[in-house]
Amino acid sequence: MKIKVKDLRYLCNRLLDHAEHQLTDEIDLDYSMFWVIPFDKGQKSEVPDLFVGDLRDDIKYLLELLDKDYGSSDLDFERLGNIIKAIGYTIYKK
Repeated sequence: MKIKVKDLRYLCNRLLDHAEHQLTDEIDLDYSMFWVIPFDKGQKSEVPDLFVGDLRDDIKYLLELLDKDYGSSDLDFERLGNIIKAIGYTIYKK
């Protein structure tokens, strides 16, 4: 399965525009703790161990990227995904 990076960029911008329209330019997330199924474990047929994640940590580490010269890591995609899911849930509850 393939998807073009430019298509993902367009979709992310479109969804963030929607979030800004539905909420505000600063999003207040209603919760911070969530269940995590590690990606490499969730692809198997056995029931994976669950972990607790914290959006505060995800936001903190991603915002540090704004002030640093080093690149992103694969974990930053997971962090961003957690935040986007929380935004979707916040819009859904509205």
